[in-house]
Amino acid sequence: MDASAIFQTLLRENRLCVVATASKDGKPEAATIEFAHDGQHNLFFETFPQYRKYPNLKSNPRASVVITQEPHTVQMDV
Repeated sequence: MDASAIFQTLLRENRLCVVATASKDGKPEAATIEFAHDGQHNLFFETFPQYRKYPNLKSNPRASVVITQEPHTVQMDV
């Protein structure tokens, strides 16, 4: 199976991922969250303002997302 097929399988067969963010002063935070996707490699999730990822993403929009289904893992960085 090639990398693109693995990626599509991971998106199709999973609803949980880990999103890693950092505060504006660089403190890391990772959380397991539910996600949705649009078939165009765009992931979507929602959060609440009181959760750490919300102010982290407002002040520093860079993040990493990891989806794992053994034996494969995909990481996306934005």
